[in-house]
Amino acid sequence: MNISTRFTEFAMTGAFFWISQFIFFGFVHQDEFMSYLPQWMGVLYGYEVMIPKIFQGAMGSMLTAFGLIGIFVTGLIMDLLGVYFTPLERIILNRHLHRNDDWMDKITAECSPTVHDDYVQLKEHFGTGFVVSPKQTQKRFSLGRQCRRMQAFLFSYIHAFSSNVTSEILIDNVHLWRTTRAISTTLLFLGFEVLALYFHTDADPVSNVSVTVTDTVIYDKELIYSMMTAYALFLLSATLTLSAYTRMCFSLFTLACATRANAQRAKPK
Repeated sequence: MNISTRFTEFAMTGAFFWISQFIFFGFVHQDEFMSYLPQWMGVLYGYEVMIPKIFQGAMGSMLTAFGLIGIFVTGLIMDLLGVYFTPLERIILNRHLHRNDDWMDKITAECSPTVHDDYVQLKEHFGTGFVVSPKQTQKRFSLGRQCRRMQAFLFSYIHAFSSNVTSEILIDNVHLWRTTRAISTTLLFLGFEVLALYFHTDADPVSNVSVTVTDTVIYDKELIYSMMTAYALFLLSATLTLSAYTRMCFSLFTLACATRANAQRAKPK
């Protein structure tokens, strides 16, 4: 994979994370942000005093360099934390396996027994529904390695037998999927922050609690708003990731099918 492309993705996703944090704390929770700002400035001033005078002139450049490194590292962390969506992505992968079983049966049978056994286990035991029983959920987690190997097999098959090595459309969809998954991880993190700040903040119970005497209903309006916001962010993050992964799977399976057709025509009769 092109290293510069990965660095660009890390820069984009890392910058998106810190921009979202700035918007969230600077506008949504401005009071909390301003209350902690003097403490943060005091910490920075303390470090600046400790730095030798010969380096104090380059303090701005050093902070800029550390900021850029922090953005790249944040993007890398968001990419690594994107594995949270892997169980949902496996469902999409297995739906495509069932949809393309007519030619997948043939190419897996032509490969090693390990690939064929993985394919058979996924096809017979994984399932394609999002809502399943706890026993089926445990079964899906046990088939995680088979899902990874099957996805790696399809990429390797295209790389080995495709005349164009790897399609540009597939590469673009892979980059889009990884970037979208990192951005969705940021949205997921924001959802947890919304709930965490609600329980951390000492809210005024009189202003937040509404009472309906006739129905005897007592609820915390701020809690409801926080839960609805967090749920919306969770739902949006999952939808974005699964949409990008579905596009990538369409390209992956279509290119693998076309590669097999070209390989069959190229065989000597």
